[in-house]
Amino acid sequence: MAVHWTYEKIASVDDSLMQGDILWPTEDLKDLFARVHPHFCDSKYIAFIVITQSCDLVRRDGKGCRADYINLAVIRELESCLSQFFDNVCERVAAGVYLQRSKAQAQQLLERVVNQNEQALGLFYLHPDVDTVGIADYAVALLRISVAFRKEHYDLLRRAK
Repeated sequence: MAVHWTYEKIASVDDSLMQGDILWPTEDLKDLFARVHPHFCDSKYIAFIVITQSCDLVRRDGKGCRADYINLAVIRELESCLSQFFDNVCERVAAGVYLQRSKAQAQQLLERVVNQNEQALGLFYLHPDVDTVGIADYAVALLRISVAFRKEHYDLLRRAK
């Protein structure tokens, strides 16, 4: 099966973290979050994505990475965030209820999200691909909701890939 255009096939697995790596909430990562950032232990965060630039994460000549902190953005199922996004572009009547005349704005927003064209809300769309990537449902990385870990946690983060 072909990989969705959102994703890149990895030619080889190496020891480095890279920008865009998806990290899964392993037991070690959950323990780290519980100690350092307990808010992010919530199950609504289905995964995390590395947002630190790859050039700052590469370990060269047996040395540590250049970045002092490794930044991760949260990943959530798209459906759980839709009403929050629609509130930005649609006329709301009540929680989750919008005026019919807002339908075009809602459709345009979804098209921008799916086409990786929604910078205003800081979203990055992740297409479902259980077999290759592990994403079961439509999801988004919320790039404005991030958490930083010291570089001393590099190996623990890398093992969560």
